[in-house]
Amino acid sequence: MTIENELEQTPQLLRDFLAQRGLVYDPQTQVDMLACAFASQFLLFAGPSGTGKSTAAKVLAEFLTPRSRQATIDARPVWTSSEDVVGQYSVFTKDFVRGPATEGLLALHGGSGTPVVIIEEANLSPMEAYIGPVITTASSVAFLSLTWPLHTQPAGGSITVPSAITLTPWPRVFGTVNIDSTAEAPAPKVSGRACVVLLEPPDIDTALASTDAIITPPAGTPITTPPGQLLFGDPRRAWSAYLVAGTTERFTNALEPLLKILADSAGHGLNLVSPRDVQRCVTYMGWHVPLAEAAVNASLVSSSSDTESAENSLLHFVLPGLSSEQFGRAVTPLRAVATPSGLLARRLSRLAAGGESLFGVSPDFWASLS
Repeated sequence: MTIENELEQTPQLLRDFLAQRGLVYDPQTQVDMLACAFASQFLLFAGPSGTGKSTAAKVLAEFLTPRSRQATIDARPVWTSSEDVVGQYSVFTKDFVRGPATEGLLALHGGSGTPVVIIEEANLSPMEAYIGPVITTASSVAFLSLTWPLHTQPAGGSITVPSAITLTPWPRVFGTVNIDSTAEAPAPKVSGRACVVLLEPPDIDTALASTDAIITPPAGTPITTPPGQLLFGDPRRAWSAYLVAGTTERFTNALEPLLKILADSAGHGLNLVSPRDVQRCVTYMGWHVPLAEAAVNASLVSSSSDTESAENSLLHFVLPGLSSEQFGRAVTPLRAVATPSGLLARRLSRLAAGGESLFGVSPDFWASLS
């Protein structure tokens, strides 16, 4: 069975799943969020307050994995290390002092089924400080397990927790990042390892339709298995299917013209995109292309193309990491070639509205959001 066959019903399943909960997202965003969750293991849902970041993270987790494989961490200000999250050994009590996330993460330790950790308001403290193990591990395009150290004390005595928490197989971390004039943007080290899912304020019709979510409609048939669970695992699975079929050139061919525009406009003719980010782009495209095609077949969206998938990949993996000068130079040329009805054109229109600062310097991706 091809990856297209496996994903054929998934966009419709997600739409039905959202409708059952009274939630409204435009079809393009639904397909994009699915592709991001399948293709990436560290996602940042970013945007101003009220854009549905927490809702998106939670409903995707429920669609993809059982609740028993989910944990939520409510970030707090002034966290400076992993110990603030998971706790630490105390030499005074000779015991392990648990942190605010210890119990939730311990519930995911080992086990079966892909675990999802949701970090709410992730940028209340510097992520590179308090989720260091995530940032380090996410430097890989894909990782089977994530090890979160707890302590170095020998077993026995009063210690009742393992020395480390292991999240496996193919764990996901979903962070929500509120971007406004008072919030710090993620450090380049963080955004460079994440898939940034940019959400926008809904239009008036969508906002009005969202009133159905005040009270969740009663479910029809109880959901015993999350609809997307069977496909939720190794992020490279879709790319591997195209690699076996010998058809991966379609993705690199769609991505290449956009990379050249970036190089010519923002890089003075030099490539700005690292090999790792190229790998992440095509990994995402491997999922997005068949999902978008399935959405067209189900009449959820009117059209899809490899080019639109390539455009989305830049939005997730490349634009958040550009400097303010590079970003300012790239926005106009990219808008000129972006598919008019695509996500990139819509998001760039919003980002470009940031204009220039008081000092005449173009804002970067994150500053444009605020």
